[in-house]
Amino acid sequence: MRILLQGRSNRSVQTTPGGDQVQLEETARLLCEQFDVDILLSSDLQPDLSDIDAVHLFGIVRPQEVWIQARNAHRQGKPILLSTVYCDVREFERTARTGPVGWIARQTTPDAFEALKAGGRALNNREWTIGSAALFTRGFTRMQREVIEMSTLFLPNSWSEWRRLKADLNLDVSDDRVVVVPNGVDLAEMDVDRVDSGELERLSAFKGSVLCVARIEGRKNQLRLIQALRDTDFTLVLAGKPTPNQTRYVAKVREAAAGASNVYYLGEVSPNAKRALYALARVHAMPSWMETTGISSLEAAVMDCALVVTPNGDTREYFDNYAHFCRPDDLNSIRDAVDAGWRAGPNAELKQRIIDDYTWVKAADATYCAYRKVLSM
Repeated sequence: MRILLQGRSNRSVQTTPGGDQVQLEETARLLCEQFDVDILLSSDLQPDLSDIDAVHLFGIVRPQEVWIQARNAHRQGKPILLSTVYCDVREFERTARTGPVGWIARQTTPDAFEALKAGGRALNNREWTIGSAALFTRGFTRMQREVIEMSTLFLPNSWSEWRRLKADLNLDVSDDRVVVVPNGVDLAEMDVDRVDSGELERLSAFKGSVLCVARIEGRKNQLRLIQALRDTDFTLVLAGKPTPNQTRYVAKVREAAAGASNVYYLGEVSPNAKRALYALARVHAMPSWMETTGISSLEAAVMDCALVVTPNGDTREYFDNYAHFCRPDDLNSIRDAVDAGWRAGPNAELKQRIIDDYTWVKAADATYCAYRKVLSM
């Protein structure tokens, strides 16, 4: 079994790393360790597939690259597995995004806005491919549907994600062509015994804190989290890489953090520092506008943090009855959820649920089953 895993371009991953890339890399690692599978990785758009049995693609939110990759595989007669990683951010773009970009989002159609965003990424980050040009001529939604049409099997992170995708794109696709592959954690990495004692001492002031580990960007909603917890007794710690395309938002977050005595903006941190922050925190808060799951929420729960999460997306399938949910547009809702999480503390049942069901080992098992299924079709 020889499978090619294809992700976003290196340039795109460098500027905006995300869960899709983590899923790709962890899937590849565990498949190689656990199964007799020859895994190749590529971000090329049109590689030669003559010695490949199947192609595994990741992400449909930015279809301009995956569309080229899918057409290439389809043209060469190779079955396509698609990890959809479908995160719909239209509510954030149209209701919460500020400045000129927010105004444009509210005045244009989703297809036109996505084309403008692609143009902005091309100018700011040099993210331009032949698929970017096709996005302007074919349209965002049409390209997504065409990727779906060319794919043989679908690997969403949850049934909730699959139902959203079917509804949003009005798809007539049988659920028999779906294998759910959960998001996961690396239990060896998220092990309290691996926490560096030096980092624990250096960051000891954050014991009992409210932590948010995420890219600093509007969708993750750190600014409202700061506003909700400003002038409270909570210590809020923000750790994450700023998103290059949202410099205005990042500046507002930094300014708000600097103006609040109980908020600490750390920026991007090392894996050792991240483990220490999880171990010290009492609550991990992710009041995003949208999450398919939120890998950092899974990591935090395994490290004995109570969870505050958004209800928008697919989080209920993972965390319902175990986490504290908040509305991303409501400061009182965010504050109340954090307060409830802090008082309740970590949830042992949630931790065991993640250990049992939501690890990269489990994801690799499901992916291997999908590979066997697609090659027998």
